[in-house]
Amino acid sequence: MTEDAHATRRGPSLDRLVRALRRSGVVGCPTEWNVMLLVGTADPDAIAAVSRLGAAEQCCVLLPDVHAASSLAETVPVAARVLAAQHWPGPLSIVFRNGAKWLERAQLAPDGKITLRVPGPSPALELVRALGRPLLAFAPREASETVRAVEELPEWIRGSLDGAMDGIAGGTPLTEVDVTGPAPVLVRAGAIQVNLDGNRQDSTKKL
Repeated sequence: MTEDAHATRRGPSLDRLVRALRRSGVVGCPTEWNVMLLVGTADPDAIAAVSRLGAAEQCCVLLPDVHAASSLAETVPVAARVLAAQHWPGPLSIVFRNGAKWLERAQLAPDGKITLRVPGPSPALELVRALGRPLLAFAPREASETVRAVEELPEWIRGSLDGAMDGIAGGTPLTEVDVTGPAPVLVRAGAIQVNLDGNRQDSTKKL
């Protein structure tokens, strides 16, 4: 989708969701994979709110574009730059060493690592680009990975959301690669087939 095409889809309902995220609200949203619970800030109110909804403790940070990774990762190795250039936006999660103090303070960087992704074409991509900054994405524990729409979440979760994005999750299995070590490691196989042979971590150029 071009930026112009994306802009034409923005309307009052999307603006309301953006405002909710900026006020520490929790929004249910389909991604290219499944439905996630999204917050736009790591302040204590937002994290407490998403925790009350039974979200998993670990989160993935959804980015509006590839360049946003440089503001969160401690370093961006060459292997990560190549993977991001090839597959973002798309169903590829990349694990980096955390370089964002606000994620550390919120205890969202276990073992000093963070998982980043520019989501593939989906309501989540539309929403994170409308917000213009990273979104924290949590999987609801009480929902299976096959939940494709917010309407399929348990009723008590739906009733506690500050907003919901229309649409259907793509059901595309995510590929995950860890680039925190001397060589990239495939953590989870998914829709994207990655070739990690020959990638080296000897550079930290910015995206």
